[in-house]
Amino acid sequence: MFRFCGFSEHEHTVLTFGGLLGTVSMPIYQLEEDMASISDLKFSTQAKPLYKDPVMIRRTKFMEKIDEQIVMVTRSIEGHQAPTAVVVEKQDLGGGVVPKQGSAWWWKEKSGRYLLAFKYGSKTLELSKGKPSVQCESLQEVKKVLETVFAAADKGELDSLLMSAGTELRKRFKS
Repeated sequence: MFRFCGFSEHEHTVLTFGGLLGTVSMPIYQLEEDMASISDLKFSTQAKPLYKDPVMIRRTKFMEKIDEQIVMVTRSIEGHQAPTAVVVEKQDLGGGVVPKQGSAWWWKEKSGRYLLAFKYGSKTLELSKGKPSVQCESLQEVKKVLETVFAAADKGELDSLLMSAGTELRKRFKS
């Protein structure tokens, strides 16, 4: 799930792709060497759908938010005081990046353990019935839990939960 972010001119041209889990740079000459001929491609009869699948929209949105939380917890592990996510919202007129700050989904309990609650919009999701949070012993474990739930969402294991949360959130706007 990568999107093209830009390229830079050095000794040779480099393509940079940014996606949910980070940025990848690849020299163009490497791309050209790795490309196969048209006869080596696997073609499909399936065309691009005319509409966007609502399940995939919700899944992608949730995974992007988890990715922001992974960035935030990584910054906290590295010693940054306030957990903030630096996510590209848009570019300002000068070509700079306008950062978006989010709030952490985890908090520290009196006992020293961390609790992590997953959100979809303003709604807290219950991944286990009647239990809105996951207990973690450390920030490293918070990161592992985020990565585990990210993988589960990517496999579609949370689709029904995300659809019901989205439906419930929409009801609030209609009344």
